[in-house]
Amino acid sequence: MTVVSVCSAKGAPGVTTISCVIAAVWPSDRGVVVAECDPSGGDLAARFGLSAKRGMTSLVLDARHSSSAKAFQMHDHVQMLPGGLEVLVGPSGAGASRTVDSQLPECLSRLSEQRTNDSETFVDLVLDCGRIQPGAAGQVAALAASDHVLVVARPTVESVASTRWIADRLSRAHTEGSSAALVLVGNGPVSSREAASLLELELLAVVPEDQVGAAAMRGDTVRSRQLARSALVSSARALVLSLVERDVPASDHRSLSAVSL
Repeated sequence: MTVVSVCSAKGAPGVTTISCVIAAVWPSDRGVVVAECDPSGGDLAARFGLSAKRGMTSLVLDARHSSSAKAFQMHDHVQMLPGGLEVLVGPSGAGASRTVDSQLPECLSRLSEQRTNDSETFVDLVLDCGRIQPGAAGQVAALAASDHVLVVARPTVESVASTRWIADRLSRAHTEGSSAALVLVGNGPVSSREAASLLELELLAVVPEDQVGAAAMRGDTVRSRQLARSALVSSARALVLSLVERDVPASDHRSLSAVSL
């Protein structure tokens, strides 16, 4: 199982959109679930008319009260978006989200145990961590549990400046077995090379502003062929290939052509 966390500083650069689109183009032979772990509140339940009670809220309660690893099943709490993407939605309110965040470390610990004992049946996880907030224990646990952390920012002076403390924190906290990388969204006065240099993060991808792709991720009706050809999806494919290539031996790279919408 591969765990990818997606996060940002302030400015709403599109963490949820990027989390969903990279999961949508994840390799078809590998299961993937998007989990909303934003202590400010989730968007997917309201956006797609799903139940906010089934998802991260029920998952952390199950992890807390189940007596054995076998009794704790993540997929019991998964819902599906209209396009087929599996998600663990977060509560929409900040108060409930902070409560979930406080319980998230124990929940992730339980999932990690299952991952070790039964890795063949586990799906990959994309953790939508939203905007990083000081004192959010669940976010800290999510970043620590991740194989890859994607820091999303816009190429502006303000966004790069507000993201610097996250980059510094990740460089101190992450071990040799994990990696943090930068994902830039849209165009701006700061070049991609300069942003990566200032943040001391590897630049993994530049995601263009794309009204068609963003509309689909918001739940608007978009033709599947139009979405598949959108700039957002094309950039997400390249991003996912970069991630997955880091997790498999070179001899297995041919199978990565399975990445599809």
